[in-house]
Amino acid sequence: MKNKNNILSGNLAVYLIGLALGLTITLLCMFIFAFFTTIFDVNESIITTMGITSLSVGSFFSSFYVGKKFKKGGLIIGVINGIVCLFVIEMLSVILKTFSFDLLFVIKIFLILIASLAGGIYAVNKVAKRRV
Repeated sequence: MKNKNNILSGNLAVYLIGLALGLTITLLCMFIFAFFTTIFDVNESIITTMGITSLSVGSFFSSFYVGKKFKKGGLIIGVINGIVCLFVIEMLSVILKTFSFDLLFVIKIFLILIASLAGGIYAVNKVAKRRV
């Protein structure tokens, strides 16, 4: 029973590190985009697109990290990681009172899940090719 708990905590640690990595990359992308918006005059739709792109890039790398560590189950890893990343981001938007359920929210869900799926699948397939 003791080994089972260690494996579960190890899996949770990998997911948490992946989530932290994804959020860090998301913030880094947002800082880069914010720098460009101070230099260039952009409208609000471009800023929204930059935010969703940042979230998608962060979700991709988060799932890529977790998929690389587990070496199997990229599809499930991508779905789980995408849902967790989306949940964390949307909880932050609820706390900051910026949450709204509209078409943009649905697009955000779709793009984050696609990016997470791609990251998880790509990581597992990349690891599998190296073993051959």
